[in-house]
Amino acid sequence: MLILGLTALAFIIACGGTAATAVPQATATAAPTAVPAPTAVPASGTVPTAVPAPAAAPRAVGIQGGVPTIMAYAQPAHWYIWECPTLSCAAATGPLYNQLVESNPDTLENRTDIRGDLANTWDMSTNGLTYTFHLDENAAWWDGQPVTADDVMFSLDQMVSEDEPRPRSGLIRTYYDSSRVVNAKTVEVTTKFPSGAFLAFLSTDYNKILPKHHFETGVNLKLSDNALGSGPYKLVNEDRDVGYEFVKNDDYFKEGRPYWDGMKAYIIKDSGTAIAAFKARQVLLPNAATNMKVADVVQLGIDKADQGKVYWAPGSLYGMHINTNVAPFDNAKVRLALQLAIHRQPIIKLISSGKALLGGPFPPNFWFAATEDELAKSPGFRELNGEKHPEDIARARELLAEAGFPDGFETAVTARSVGDYVAVAEILVAQLDSFLNIKAHVRVMESTAGKAAFRSGDYELGMGAGGAIIPDPDAVIGGLYAKSSSANASNWENPRLTEISELQTRELDQDKRRDLLLEAADILMLEDTQWVGIFWKVEGKYVDNSIQNYNAPGSAASELKFEHTWCDPAC
Repeated sequence: MLILGLTALAFIIACGGTAATAVPQATATAAPTAVPAPTAVPASGTVPTAVPAPAAAPRAVGIQGGVPTIMAYAQPAHWYIWECPTLSCAAATGPLYNQLVESNPDTLENRTDIRGDLANTWDMSTNGLTYTFHLDENAAWWDGQPVTADDVMFSLDQMVSEDEPRPRSGLIRTYYDSSRVVNAKTVEVTTKFPSGAFLAFLSTDYNKILPKHHFETGVNLKLSDNALGSGPYKLVNEDRDVGYEFVKNDDYFKEGRPYWDGMKAYIIKDSGTAIAAFKARQVLLPNAATNMKVADVVQLGIDKADQGKVYWAPGSLYGMHINTNVAPFDNAKVRLALQLAIHRQPIIKLISSGKALLGGPFPPNFWFAATEDELAKSPGFRELNGEKHPEDIARARELLAEAGFPDGFETAVTARSVGDYVAVAEILVAQLDSFLNIKAHVRVMESTAGKAAFRSGDYELGMGAGGAIIPDPDAVIGGLYAKSSSANASNWENPRLTEISELQTRELDQDKRRDLLLEAADILMLEDTQWVGIFWKVEGKYVDNSIQNYNAPGSAASELKFEHTWCDPAC
């Protein structure tokens, strides 16, 4: 490949930022309270006879042209989205492909507003089990071949393949039963049971439709050279660990879109460099997450309020995942001791300037979880006079003694050099020493290498985040606690939790479903877990004022095609 001129940012001389203990609060960038997730089905528990299908994407005319510079927080591990678990992959491949449906990026209500992408419209059977999707007649792959129902059926079947790694796209396995081609542009998809979460999962940028004819050649889709999509932008260059470049798909099936002539993404891993780049307008917006600390984003919004705006959206659960296959963490008492001993409030204050929410098993204040006030009175999450509750520390020490470690032990916390992982790990190490006499050190790894270490089980304790692909409990359980989740590298399983998961996802009565989920939370907080939640992060994204029609996404892995945004004035 040609080498991009992406080293233009090299002259930025900025040191990596550190989290501030106190940051002025900008009224214009205040973080919202948690947004209640929609119910999986209508409140009455009935299933509609037909789903009102949205119209095709609006043919609005924005200002055409320009090639904006975008920040990417990491090099994608590879370019095969079905097999990749990280947001860096979803962000990189987002503009290349389409989903059947998408979270609507043209509205502020995009957390609940799902519209057609490849499918212009769809119908639902009276029993709520079968969707009939009608594909856009003009949708085509870059090689000119049409996008067909056969591509859709093939892609959905591949997403649920048990023989291949499907860390994110495979989350539809819970719901998906089969597909049937009705005609070239119509596909019938049958689910195992009625659930509104199915469409929400299909709308994420992990569930892309890929070309069957290209896939079947055996081409290595992990390589950027082999991308063949239907999306609004084509990949033309990749300079590994520096950036990548897109050009407009002139034959895109959505008339008038995309608006830009292309995009250039710069990989900026250092927080200080990112801040300097945004201030100098060398990058105009992030393509997904950033490596900037919440405090830094708040301060950037204050310093450059005349130049850009901070958009806040619900984020993932930051936590410490445990390798339950290695001693002493193969002992449930040791794992519960960690859950009880962590003092979360000072971490939240230091890392997020108090904006994040307590890291309960499910996001506080949502319909399926305890409120933050309730959580703050629970063992492991409570304080006494601003200090860690002594009863929780005492019980944690008892559990370690019962497990055979009255004097603690030595271990390591593996943290990827992304976002706040290292900073949080350093605080955790100090707390483990102070409260439990556990002598730990932080093992810092580059993002891709760290992910590989987690997948292979080469860790003891690890920092991570997840559980927020869609605002639904299925996403949290499937992303963090299920045996097959990408965040559960050691395949930990609690039989009752598995049973609850299967019951609640089929439960049509929301009150009954909530009761099941509260029981699941009690198991994870008071009995056993492989994921010690610390805080539910709010994601702050600083976006230059020249970027038009940008709305805070409903989840990190949605609205990554950027076919709807334009620049005014010109990029």
